[in-house]
Amino acid sequence: MPCSIDPSSCSENDEPPVAEPKRPPAARKRKAPKAPKAAPKPKAAAPVAPKPRLETVSTPVAPQPTRQSTIGAWLGVKPPAAAPVPEGGYLVVDLFCSIGGVSAAAKALGHQVVLAVDVEQWRLDIHELNHPKAKHVNMMLGPDTQEKLVELIEEAVPADQRHRLWIHLSPPCQTQSKLQAMEFWSTIEKRREKKGIGLLLVRWALDFLVTYDPPQFSFEEVDDSKLMVRGELNRIKRAHRTLLDFDLFNTADYGVPQNRRRVIAARPATMHALRHAPALKVAKKV
Repeated sequence: MPCSIDPSSCSENDEPPVAEPKRPPAARKRKAPKAPKAAPKPKAAAPVAPKPRLETVSTPVAPQPTRQSTIGAWLGVKPPAAAPVPEGGYLVVDLFCSIGGVSAAAKALGHQVVLAVDVEQWRLDIHELNHPKAKHVNMMLGPDTQEKLVELIEEAVPADQRHRLWIHLSPPCQTQSKLQAMEFWSTIEKRREKKGIGLLLVRWALDFLVTYDPPQFSFEEVDDSKLMVRGELNRIKRAHRTLLDFDLFNTADYGVPQNRRRVIAARPATMHALRHAPALKVAKKV
């Protein structure tokens, strides 16, 4: 017989106590899933009385402008009217012509180059290859040769054709370029002397336009870092507002694969058309 749990009460013949095996915990009963609730029945919408119909009166609406009006338009100032292109095109006189970049553009647009003047013969030789019918003159332009220049222009463009005259002037830009400061082999005094000569040509060219007053003209020059070229142009513009206007343009905006900023001057109507001609600009620079 097994003895009690107390070992002192056990004898030799008694069996040792045996521990009762533990019962496993009772498994929990899972609850049965509840049945889903039935969706509520939609309530019937209450009848809505129709709103009274209002009579509308259509009023004309003024057309809206496509762009913001300027102060000038608000004050009634109209842009300058562009001159019509004469029959047969313009007769172009290219001064400081070099090898003829502007002359080539004029020819491509249907105009005729009648006179080209430059101080270097090799440039005139190249120009003549593309414009054999034009007269080519090797001459230093300036106050000393202005009378001779007027004679050449009147010879190339008769009086009855003066309304077709277009003079283009592009004085040498090397002396105005910012790259001149990189001429390490030259002294500051020599660079200043060259810049002074270049500005004298710019001043003469603008004064010649005022004196001769051609029907149409264009002027091109580099925008120098000291803004001296713009100063000369402002001098003429303040004194002759109906003659000349100017602005700064980047040729990359017009399809040239290079950023070349140039000051362009012309008659106010020409400048207005050039500023507000989106068809001339490219959507994406090359």
